[in-house]
Amino acid sequence: LKSPYLNMEYLGINMQLVDGTALENKKVRQALNYAINRELMLKALRNNVGYPADAGFIPRGLPSYNPSKVPGYNYDRVKASQLLKEAGFPNGEGLATIQITTNQDYVDLTTFIAKEWEKIGIETDIELMESAVLRAGMRKSEIPLFRASWIADYPDGESFLCMFYSKNPAPPNYTRFSN
Repeated sequence: LKSPYLNMEYLGINMQLVDGTALENKKVRQALNYAINRELMLKALRNNVGYPADAGFIPRGLPSYNPSKVPGYNYDRVKASQLLKEAGFPNGEGLATIQITTNQDYVDLTTFIAKEWEKIGIETDIELMESAVLRAGMRKSEIPLFRASWIADYPDGESFLCMFYSKNPAPPNYTRFSN
């Protein structure tokens, strides 16, 4: 018996730590999204277990998952390159190296992502931390870009969207998104 698992793996950008960096630019963040071939990543690294997050942050299997109302990011390297150019970083020129922080369990995923970003000219470093140190750094707002995951406490989209609700502190709003 197979069914969707209420888990979301993601890269988080701490919005309080992006001032003065290229990650402050929405087009750069969008380019990062479009540059990742999620289907290939799942096929190559997870034996096709899971689905690409291509329609927002709510996973398949929940009633509020709606790809027609929530268009997300698909793989489009040409669009990613165009967005970088529009942001003032054609082929990644002038863009500082971007660092992804992760733990040992997910170095394969972050390496894949780094290689995808390199295809559009973005240099990427991976910093490894012990899981507890990584979570503490995310909680204390010390890590700009990190690999994380979220497992729903209950089967409702709200359990995922709470991560980006402006009034919520970390956890669950490790990105410090506020709008």
